[in-house]
Amino acid sequence: MQIWYSSGAYLLTPEGKYSLTQSYNTLLGKHARLRVADLIWTRFAQPKHRFILWLAMQDRLLIKERLKRLNIPVEDDTCCLCEKSVEETHIHMFSTCEWIVRVQT
Repeated sequence: MQIWYSSGAYLLTPEGKYSLTQSYNTLLGKHARLRVADLIWTRFAQPKHRFILWLAMQDRLLIKERLKRLNIPVEDDTCCLCEKSVEETHIHMFSTCEWIVRVQT
């Protein structure tokens, strides 16, 4: 990992100037960044699908887990789609729910 601050001095460009962008990129490292917004707002997706995906990424879908966090009474917190004794969470709804998996395939 490259050091961006050493011995009381900042990393400078070859011209001897400080670069905020260079320091930021050094801190960030060489990790590939996933641009979620580009995936959501692509022109190939239907507008209603984009909106639901955007709500899901923001943790704003009103599933039972979130309703409980908002102190809204929920009679039964199990998944209403697969009817198993599994709590309805974002992870369950978008990856492990049997009903959703069947619909996606």
